[in-house]
Amino acid sequence: GTVVQATTLVDIQLPTDDVLSGIDSFNSINGYICGQAKGDAVVVLTVDYVRPDGTEKKMPLYAYRTCGNGKVGSFNSKFSGSWVTSFLDKNGTGAGVKFFSNMLETTVPTERNDLPCVYTMETGPKTEIEVIPSNLYQTTEVEVTLTMPDNQVNTYTLFFDGSRHYGALDTTESGSYEASIKYVVNGREYVSTTTFTIAYKEEYNRFAGYSAGVLYDLVDERGVVSWDGENIQFKINEEDIEMYVYSLIVPLMIACVALFVVDVSIRKLRWSDIKSLFVRQKKNKKGGKQ
Repeated sequence: GTVVQATTLVDIQLPTDDVLSGIDSFNSINGYICGQAKGDAVVVLTVDYVRPDGTEKKMPLYAYRTCGNGKVGSFNSKFSGSWVTSFLDKNGTGAGVKFFSNMLETTVPTERNDLPCVYTMETGPKTEIEVIPSNLYQTTEVEVTLTMPDNQVNTYTLFFDGSRHYGALDTTESGSYEASIKYVVNGREYVSTTTFTIAYKEEYNRFAGYSAGVLYDLVDERGVVSWDGENIQFKINEEDIEMYVYSLIVPLMIACVALFVVDVSIRKLRWSDIKSLFVRQKKNKKGGKQ
């Protein structure tokens, strides 16, 4: 990154972070290195970098991210020398000294891990486990004891390919699992235990490609489901489909008869009869009609 040697104010972005315990503000810093924080990093301190065109951009001065059981922190300046003279307040009693002390304390793992190896697990129907020894020139063995949701215990011996131990654990059932990893190097055993949960069976994801209508037929017991080990096949049973046939013959015949009657009635009317339907008749004084 770009090296900047200039007196720059230090901005606090997360005042409640543990690394700033007992610190309210900082003196300026006299030099730093421009960098870009990773997407999952927590940026605590920043400085304003002035570009050649005069615009400003906030650059991380201190950021950290979670890694395993601990944290990895990055301070984009120096721990001594002219760059941090003001930051440390010269006499060594400034906020910078307290910050460096907090930085070391907050990046120490909360749980001690004495395993001379690093392991990763990717859970699923077949949980993949990988164990990387810290020293490849030693004879190592790895055994995993897996406790199933029904308390059944299975033991797996991982394969070694010259650089890592690896294997797959059978975790097809949903529920909570406990894995005990025994790492043996030069006759000495190290054990680490971890727990994880399989929320649901993998085959449930196979239904995502079907429409809501098809799934409704499934729960309404109108179809047949088959599983070939990789794909779910769903077929509607045509015999179970309810079909309705509506005939309009009778209503149309009734309508025709009604129209025929109306037509005959109209043809037999005289003009005076038709006119009387729309002309209001008046009564005479004696109660007669005019």
